[in-house]
Amino acid sequence: MILGMKTERFQYELIHKDAHSNARLGRLNVFGRVVETPVFMPVGTQATVKFLSSEDIHKIKASIILGNTYHLWLRPGPEILKQAGGIHKFMNYDGPVLTDSGGYQVFSLADSRKIKEEGVSFKSHLDGTKLFMSPEDSIHIQEAIGSDIAISFDECIPYPSSYEDYIYINISRGSSLMNSNEIEKYESTTPKMMLEKDNLKEIFKGNKKLFSHLCKKNLNDKAKKATNKNVFIHIFDMN
Repeated sequence: MILGMKTERFQYELIHKDAHSNARLGRLNVFGRVVETPVFMPVGTQATVKFLSSEDIHKIKASIILGNTYHLWLRPGPEILKQAGGIHKFMNYDGPVLTDSGGYQVFSLADSRKIKEEGVSFKSHLDGTKLFMSPEDSIHIQEAIGSDIAISFDECIPYPSSYEDYIYINISRGSSLMNSNEIEKYESTTPKMMLEKDNLKEIFKGNKKLFSHLCKKNLNDKAKKATNKNVFIHIFDMN
């Protein structure tokens, strides 16, 4: 389920839910552009969907595409994208663009990364350059990219992982921005344009059992504070 997912420019409408499962149809309105869900979202890792032109993307009726914050950060780089007028003009695409946070690379580059409360340090897969990304950096990069939906910095948890030693610590760290003091600090360093877009969302990824356990660990209070700040909690029901 999605809780509190509605702002002036970003809305989700539940159209139908199957009576015998959790399958559902919905409509996501992103700044006046409609995305029917469930949706196939082509991956445009470096501001291009391989083998497809912008015209091709429209012909296959893909209503939204995904860009990779980490890869776009390295090349062509946020400054070039910003000078070009954002990813839409850079790739000549006028539909909604969602960018991930760069968090998957925290998982895929595990051999060369170190996680701290302030962020993650790792080496570039291109030339070995030392890099550091904080949650604030991730949002600033996505603002320069010009994405319509920006994702807060997260980590893709490896399997298997123990609950107490890794999963709970990881999700607690990821939800630290939901603390009111942290949100205030975060907003003070976030570009005004991003805050006006209302597209900063905190996401919990896991099943209902995990989320219930987290609530029992006093994260429910943080969740309540978060929903009051136009943050939504997304529970993927994987049983």
